Amino acid sequence: FPVTIANDRWVDANRAYVNEHLRNYKKNNTAYRISQTASANNAYAISKCKQYGCQVTNDPIELDAIRELYRICKWATHLAGLKRGHPDSLEVDHIIPIISNGPHTIENLQIISRKENNAKNQGCVRNTKI
Repeated sequence: FPVTIANDRWVDANRAYVNEHLRNYKKNNTAYRISQTASANNAYAISKCKQYGCQVTNDPIELDAIRELYRICKWATHLAGLKRGHPDSLEVDHIIPIISNGPHTIENLQIISRKENNAKNQGCVRNTKI
């Protein structure tokens, strides 16, 4: 315990240095940025499911698999040298769209290009909650 207390005191005494170090780490660490983006995209999909009343899995193993699918998608896009928004960048797509009451489960997810996803979304009709 004494080491932890000494570390906490050092962090408190050097707060500006620690904050600057964390900012630089987050800015320059590709793995961190990709992981954060993937988590945010998954969280956004879950919030949309709740908005439209879709099924969201409660299985922790499946939730980990879904998070890993989002990470794989982001890494593949990064390794291909594509920027977000590029027509050939990859996205996680719901086979049955959320707006058509498609569940947020691993069986209903696929990785496709942004161009294919946009073409697919052209024909979607929103599911209105009653």
